[in-house]
Order: sequence, then structure tokens, then C-alpha cells
Amino acid sequence: RGTDSTGIFTVDKLGDVQYYKEIGNPFNIITNKDFQDEVATNFTGKYKIMVGHNRAATKGSISEENAHPFHEGNTILVHNGTLFNHKELKDVDVDSHAIVHAIEEKGYKEAIESLDGAFALIWYDIEKNQLFVSRNNQRPLHIAETSYYYAIASEKDMLSWLLNRGNSIFGASHIPIKEFTANKIYKTVISANGETSFISEDFKEKKVFPT
Repeated sequence: RGTDSTGIFTVDKLGDVQYYKEIGNPFNIITNKDFQDEVATNFTGKYKIMVGHNRAATKGSISEENAHPFHEGNTILVHNGTLFNHKELKDVDVDSHAIVHAIEEKGYKEAIESLDGAFALIWYDIEKNQLFVSRNNQRPLHIAETSYYYAIASEKDMLSWLLNRGNSIFGASHIPIKEFTANKIYKTVISANGETSFISEDFKEKKVFPT
């Protein structure tokens, strides 16, 4: 929904991470020559994860630097929502950037439990080769599991539209869409036969917000 900036990060099958940021709407990323050359031409053959974000700025100026994703150390993250205590986490311009610092400095569970505000988060741990997802009850986040991939989006209707649109390529229409449960941290695990699934653990929210 946000049109202030757009960012995408990818993880290839070797676990290497790349990211792209542009001020403005998604077309600025899609038409970016580096993105076209590196990602768009061979997405299904090369990459195992792609995460995109559209920013509607609430904290910090509109700039390429302040676009999502934010990357520090082994953590790269996108965030939907607004925090009230981000300067307590890290003295940076954007609250979402402060979350990345908190995860790096405290570990993901302690960091999530220290957040005061609304959030839906997706982040990738480069060292552990794991994707993480978490939300509180102030922001939605939905998931659909197809035979080929997981698809995740904030808005259920948008996700449904995308799945139906992809039917001719992936046979992915009419897939049940579920909402991630609030106050849980989900992370990917890979089984002995190579299948990816999510496991979860509870977290204790810092503050109870009015709904």
C-alpha cells in the first residue's frame, strides 16, 4: 500500500542475500536494470526466497537509505507497523531499523518482547539460513501453502488474487489462506527429506494495546 519507497531482498539456493531499494512505487524496482539482470530473468531457477516491501513513511525521512529491508550483521528485515519506543532500542531514524539492531544485539525473542507498538515482521537470519515471521494483534499477516511454495502477504484479498493469477503457472488457485497467530514467532525448518515447514514459539508482548 505504501508508495514512498519499495525494497526487495532475495535469498538464492546457496543462502546468499541481495537487496534492492528505490524511492517511490514498485515499478522503480521492477525497471531497475540490476534487478532485471540479477533477479527477474531467472527467479524460479535461482532463488528460494523473495521478500518485498512498500513503505508508507511514519518514522524517518523518505530516502533510499530508509527504505526496507534493513540489514545489520546476519539479520535482514521488513516491518509493517509503528513502534513507540524505537529510540530505546537504537538511536536510528526509522523504528524498523531499530528492530534489526535489537535482534542482532539481544537475540530475536528478547528483541520481539521489547517492542512497544504495532508490528508484522519478516526477517532472514543469514547465519542460520532461516526465515522468521512474527506479528502482534495490531497488524495482519497471512500465509498460503501451495505444492511449490509458501506465499505470505499482509492483505488476504491481495494474496488470494495473486494465487489465482498464478494458477496457469503453478496450479495454485483455491488454496486455503490462513492468518499467522499473533504473539508467536515462526521460523522455517528443513526436514531430512528436504521439505521446508514452519515451527513456532510464543512470545510475551511488552504491552497490551487497545483493539
